[in-house]
Amino acid sequence: MFSLQSWRNLIGGLEVLSSERSSIITLVSQLLPHIHKTIFLISHTSDGLLSCGHRLESMLEQAVSRPPGNHCPLLWRLYLALVAATRPKGLKNLTYRALVHCPGVKSVYLDCVRLLPGMLREVVKLLTEKGMRVRLPLEELEVLTEKELEFEDEDNSESSNSEEEGESVP
Repeated sequence: MFSLQSWRNLIGGLEVLSSERSSIITLVSQLLPHIHKTIFLISHTSDGLLSCGHRLESMLEQAVSRPPGNHCPLLWRLYLALVAATRPKGLKNLTYRALVHCPGVKSVYLDCVRLLPGMLREVVKLLTEKGMRVRLPLEELEVLTEKELEFEDEDNSESSNSEEEGESVP
């Protein structure tokens, strides 16, 4: 059974729990009320995204800075998503930190590409160096996207030609 002090420690914050007896389950359970509160505030206020994310960002920073949480992909992915929504300028440095602390987790790599599309080549190179499976080589992806762009250009030119013909006929 939990005592009253245990519940206070659980809900109060990360700073009250010593690192030798904390676990990842405890860290996540401490973060859940803050995540819920932040999501509620963001969804119910127009400027809530900018104002209420700072406390949660501080909590996530504390969580990923200590041993039980620094190798947890869930915490890193939450932290990346929050920083991408609140302050995208700091996202690249945080991305590198996440990749250093979770080197074998493919979902973290995919989040990095989703949040920072400019890092695609670098992330694919890291994945191949680590021996992780990449389903489609970049060269094939480039060829496929070129063909797709050509088809879109043809469709756009055909639709504009048909609109011009429709306007010229009285």
